[in-house]
Amino acid sequence: MVERTDRGKQARQYFLACERKAKAGITADDLLSNPKQLLAITQGYALQIEDMRREIDSMKPEVDALDRIAKADGLFGVREAAKAMQMAEQKFVAWLMQNRWCYRQTGSRTLLGYAERVKAGLLTHKVSTYTKTNGDDGISETVRFTGAGLARIAKALNLTPADGDFFVAGGQ
Repeated sequence: MVERTDRGKQARQYFLACERKAKAGITADDLLSNPKQLLAITQGYALQIEDMRREIDSMKPEVDALDRIAKADGLFGVREAAKAMQMAEQKFVAWLMQNRWCYRQTGSRTLLGYAERVKAGLLTHKVSTYTKTNGDDGISETVRFTGAGLARIAKALNLTPADGDFFVAGGQ
């Protein structure tokens, strides 16, 4: 090919033509004229589609469980939410505080949710009145998680729930 002969020139021309063809890509006419190549490409796509189907099927239980949580009408207290997240209540509360979901006012044991989480519909506050032992009225405020909030927490914790895991405590 390096030598300046007719045979070398033929070899150079052949490889240049191959390079042009490779750069030009495969056309529909090329595929139609080469059924084996068309079959190989089609089989490759079929394998990719099958892999994607398997991946989607493996995600279905998790997606279904998170969907049920997000669409749940009920509200979940801290204890129920911790149980649903398969965590000890104290560890769950620590996680909520560390990740800016909830806080405690100075001198109070009451857990309150951050306003942006409430505005986003991820949690709410339940306010109840009660009568103290001395006869005075008292107000109790507790944080409650929405289904969407539980779904967001589960995702942040990288949980892969099995069917029904999130509804054992909530009675759903």
